[in-house]
Amino acid sequence: MKTILCGLFSAWSAVAAAQISRPVAIIPIQTAAYHEHFTDIFSSKLNLAVLPSLADFQFGAWAEKKYLLPALQQYSIMAGAATGQSGWAISADHTGLDSFREYALQLAYGRRLGKVSLGTGLHYGAKHVAGYGNRSFWSMGIGVLWKVSSVISTGWQLNHLSGGIFSAGNKERLAYGYTAGLGVLLAPALLAEMLVTKNEAQAASVIAACHYQVKNRLQASVQLDIPEAKPSMRVKWKMNWMQLGVTAAYHAMLGFSPGLFLLVETSNEKP
Repeated sequence: MKTILCGLFSAWSAVAAAQISRPVAIIPIQTAAYHEHFTDIFSSKLNLAVLPSLADFQFGAWAEKKYLLPALQQYSIMAGAATGQSGWAISADHTGLDSFREYALQLAYGRRLGKVSLGTGLHYGAKHVAGYGNRSFWSMGIGVLWKVSSVISTGWQLNHLSGGIFSAGNKERLAYGYTAGLGVLLAPALLAEMLVTKNEAQAASVIAACHYQVKNRLQASVQLDIPEAKPSMRVKWKMNWMQLGVTAAYHAMLGFSPGLFLLVETSNEKP
C-alpha cells in the first residue's frame, strides 16, 4: 500500500511540474500569523510582514513524516530576527522521495510602518522528477499586515508575484497564488483566525484556526481546511529560551502525518 501511495504521489507531481510551478500549500507548522503575541518564525511563511514582531532572534527546525511514509519526509529550517522596526529571515525546505524531490531557499525582509507592516521575500526552488528531469525557478512575494486594533489584525500575501523558470520550455511558467487572513483576539489567551488561499487554476481553500495560550508557556493550535475537511494541529511548550512542539495533520484517504519541531529564541518578550 505504501508503494502505491508513493507512486501516485510521484505521478501526480510529475504532471503538475510539467505545466506550472505552484506555491507550496499551507502546512501545520505555519500558523498564528495575525496577532503578534502568538507569532513565531514559522508564521512568516503565512505572511512575510510578521517579521518585525519576532523576538530578538529565533531559530526553528521542523520534520514531518507525511502519511507515515519514510520516503515522504519533509524538513524545514528557519532563522530570523527583529532589529528595531524591521525583521529578516532565511529558510530552507526539503520534501519528497527518490522519484520526486523539492528544495526551496528563501530570504525575506519585513518593515513596520505604524499600524501597517510590509514584507518581501526572494524565493529559489528546485524540483527533480524521475523521467522529467530537473527544474529550478526563482520568484518574489510580498506580504501586508494591518493591525486594525488591539484585537483585530488582517493582511494578505502574494506568492510568485514575479519570477521565472531556469531552462524552461515554452509551456512552463510560474503560477500565482495568494493568502488572505483575519485574526480576532477573543480573549487575552485565545485567538481565532480565518484564512483564504487561492492558487492559479485551483479551487480556493478556506481554513479556520483557533490558538490558545496558557501563561505564555503552552500554545495549542487547531486548524480545519473546510472544503477538504482536513484537520491539523500544533502544540508547543516553552522552556526559557527553548520551545519544543509537535504537529499533526490528517487526510481521510492518505492518513496521518506527524511532525516534531524545535524553536530557540534569545528574548522571552514580544515587542
